[in-house]
Amino acid sequence: MIRMQRPGISSLQDTGRKGLQHLGIGVSGAMDQFAARVANAALANDLQAAVIEFTLIGAELHIQKPQWFVITGANCQPSADGLPLPMCKPFFLEAGQVIVLKNT
Repeated sequence: MIRMQRPGISSLQDTGRKGLQHLGIGVSGAMDQFAARVANAALANDLQAAVIEFTLIGAELHIQKPQWFVITGANCQPSADGLPLPMCKPFFLEAGQVIVLKNT
C-alpha cells in the first residue's frame, strides 16, 4: 500500500482497451507503454498490469507496507529518505519510507 502525500499529476494506467474503437471506446492506457511494460517485466508482473503514471510535476509517496518498486520512464530524480533510487531496476522499501519524484 502507498499513501500519496503529494500526488502531483498521477493516475493508474494499464495498456488500454484495444479493439473497442468501433464501439466508441478509445484505447487510452499509459502514455509511455514501453516504460509501463519494462516496470511490469522487472517485477515479473503481467505485462498489462496497471502502473501508477506521473506526469509534469513531482510527487511524494509514503510507503505503508514493505514492497518492491520499479521506476521507469523519464528521469525524475527518484529518492527515498533523501537517498537516490535506481531507474529501471527493482528496489525494496520498508513501511514508513518516503519516495520523492522531482520535476526535471
